[in-house]
Amino acid sequence: MKEKNIKLKYTDIPQKPPINERNPNLFYYDLRDADEGLGYDIERNVIINNIGSIVTNKDILGDREFITDEEFEMLEAEYVEKIEELLEQKTDKNNELNEEFYKNICNKYINTMSKEMLLEIDNRIVHIFIEDEYINLKDNGVINTHNFRNYLDDNFEIYAYNSYQELCERLIKDEIFYDIKDLGLYDENNQWNFYINQEELEKLGYDFEEKEEKITDETIKEILENEGYNFTENPREAIYILRDGTLVDGVFEYGSRGEDHRLIECCMNGIDRYDNQFWSKVHTELGVVQLVPETQTILIMKGQNMTIEQWNIIEELKEYSLTEGIPNLEKNTTEKEQKIEEDFEDFEI
Repeated sequence: MKEKNIKLKYTDIPQKPPINERNPNLFYYDLRDADEGLGYDIERNVIINNIGSIVTNKDILGDREFITDEEFEMLEAEYVEKIEELLEQKTDKNNELNEEFYKNICNKYINTMSKEMLLEIDNRIVHIFIEDEYINLKDNGVINTHNFRNYLDDNFEIYAYNSYQELCERLIKDEIFYDIKDLGLYDENNQWNFYINQEELEKLGYDFEEKEEKITDETIKEILENEGYNFTENPREAIYILRDGTLVDGVFEYGSRGEDHRLIECCMNGIDRYDNQFWSKVHTELGVVQLVPETQTILIMKGQNMTIEQWNIIEELKEYSLTEGIPNLEKNTTEKEQKIEEDFEDFEI
């Protein structure tokens, strides 16, 4: 039985549990309150205007960033009272759903590799490599199960697997995780830019929280202190909130700030601030929240998970506005000697 014949079910919960407590066979979404009178949107992660969460037994977003409440109603999902009821499917259905999931993942990865193909032969998944000169034939659908041996690259073996799940677990999952390190997950505008979506990566076991915490707050504080930077107890004079609630001082004198947000570069383990993804990496790897006292603005990355300590400080700053999505604070330029002021025409920090 195909996934399309399985009834879509959902239930609502106050908020999503931590990733390590979620059921890998279910899908977790947040609800964002839309403009007045326009209902709500369903997204994977919502911080601003979050009005609750839902859990479903099927992926309802796919590659989309959100759907509206009206679009969700058109799916004719069945409401259930308990999460356990979402799992009431027969084992063979679950196995087939899992295989479809792994097939989708494997094909997404293979589609990024010009020389590689997957074929289904005698109930096995065959992984092949073709000669460079035949890539166009592959792209045009000429190579198939009957003629593939004519196009093989003899420098590579032919590999066969009993299922897509086996192929994924033995090879492709690790390759995907390597790609994350090489390519990153976000583009220069902090938008998702990876061929596997976030929900799929979570089901593969990719721990976003673990990957984001590459450096501890104690290490950050030690580095900043060694560089001569200070901390403060006054959140209205701070330019960063660390995960443990420590405030990095902006050093205000006579109403003017003496320290710049670029000081955080010393904690970035050699990552240059002219890197297109520098500011998104600051937030994902250090877990910090940026404060801009002059404009009374709080800056976080879209989908950023904040600690209770950070939220407590944010709640103190009632006059500040929360901006989800980091502006391009640094323009990419090969002329590093260009004056810094020219890099901040659109956003002053």
